[in-house]
Amino acid sequence: MAEAVGSQGGAVVGNGSRVEDAVRLVDKHRPDVLLLAVGLLKPLRSAELGPALDVAVTRFSELEIVRKENETLRRKLESRKLVDRAKGLLMTRLGMSEPEAFRRIQKTAMDTRRTMAEVAQALLLTDGMGPLRPAR
Repeated sequence: MAEAVGSQGGAVVGNGSRVEDAVRLVDKHRPDVLLLAVGLLKPLRSAELGPALDVAVTRFSELEIVRKENETLRRKLESRKLVDRAKGLLMTRLGMSEPEAFRRIQKTAMDTRRTMAEVAQALLLTDGMGPLRPAR
């Protein structure tokens, strides 16, 4: 396998026979690709390795982009839920309209240089600690 990697322009940074060896080598070298030959390995042709690695790296990159987008959307949804709950709290406790409650959270966020989600979270955390006072 090392010869096939070398013939395709890759560099072998280590070799091991146990999982612990692979973990240690990855921690030390941070390679772009890790190849593991487990059990009975069918004969490897050097010409097949390059295209197979290209496909694997491309697919990994695509999946990583989707994972990051998913995480971003999840955070946005959580933020929106917090803001909606905090708006409801302001509407109930202070008799504000929805636009007024939104504007209060938005203005507080700008004034304190915090995100609207952080302001909403603080409002929700203080909910049981006494009445909120209207802004002056």
